[in-house]
Amino acid sequence: MAITRTAMVDDDGSGTTGTIINNAWKTEFYNQIDAAVYAPRIATIKTDGTATIPPSAWTPMPLPTMEEDSGGFTGITPNRLVIPAGAGGLYVVVIDFSHYEATPAAGAAVSVNVTIAGSRLNAVTTAFYIGIGAAASLTVVQRLSAGTSVGVEVYQTHTAALAGPSCRLSTFWVAP
Repeated sequence: MAITRTAMVDDDGSGTTGTIINNAWKTEFYNQIDAAVYAPRIATIKTDGTATIPPSAWTPMPLPTMEEDSGGFTGITPNRLVIPAGAGGLYVVVIDFSHYEATPAAGAAVSVNVTIAGSRLNAVTTAFYIGIGAAASLTVVQRLSAGTSVGVEVYQTHTAALAGPSCRLSTFWVAP
């Protein structure tokens, strides 16, 4: 929600009485407040359907496709989203992962973890295959500095590599 703008003019139109102010300056001031307070930075990157996750090893999830960017998150790498300059703050980080396997091994499971600057947070969620599918979602709140990378690592106990899992990583800026 933006600030309601009310133009300021002098009282009698002479330019010498009442409230004399540079309205262009005031408009720019309001715009800066709107940008800082009312324009949360949101970004989502996702898989492209070609990822393969080997068994029994934490593996960085390739997330090469930018799905949403309302905050200048242009610095993505194949595995991570990078917080842009001037955008540090408190973030909600959400990971959604799913995979369907025609014949999953008995007891097979997938674990998903968020990485910050290349280190796992140990905020793990695990999903066991029920029938032919497994889905996991993980949400963490984390203070992130500009230039910090955020990624996803996956660990799976299936007997063979998992091909074509679906994964989205979203970051939502909530406070400076």
